[in-house]
Amino acid sequence: MPILKIFWTFFRVGLFTFGGGYAMVPLIQEEAVDRAGWLTTAEFLDGIAISQLTPGPFAILATFVGFKAAGFLGALVATLGIFTPSLLVGWAILRLQVFFRGVSAMDRVWAAMRAAVVGLLLGAVIRLGLSSIPSLPFGAIALGAFMAARRGVSPILIVLIAALIGLMFS
Repeated sequence: MPILKIFWTFFRVGLFTFGGGYAMVPLIQEEAVDRAGWLTTAEFLDGIAISQLTPGPFAILATFVGFKAAGFLGALVATLGIFTPSLLVGWAILRLQVFFRGVSAMDRVWAAMRAAVVGLLLGAVIRLGLSSIPSLPFGAIALGAFMAARRGVSPILIVLIAALIGLMFS
């Protein structure tokens, strides 16, 4: 049943993603675009852009993918799937926090996981970047967006300016 597959897919993504919403990108892309074919790479990139424009957590991307896969019910199930593991794991970690306080080995475990997340993000950026920059002008927009982000410009403002540039050249 597609609805159960959507829930299970996003439950797994939510369960195995550490480091916040951006760390979900490569996993969601692999599951929703490459394996299930629920949407194209271009639609996936649109979902990422929409997730940047909406308030709230970046995991709203799951809602977008679920909607593309199975309409409103798919969106609801994907959203529940992506957030349920965080709720359960967060509760468990809070219960064990006192036990792990001051254990240096745990500090090293978290540091290693953070490094792995950076590697996953870099891989996703390269993979998505290569498929979303079809020409030199788009490469210039990407470079400008990168430079603006490095200077602390709001991601929403960057995306809106890029949309205006795209509108001007359409």
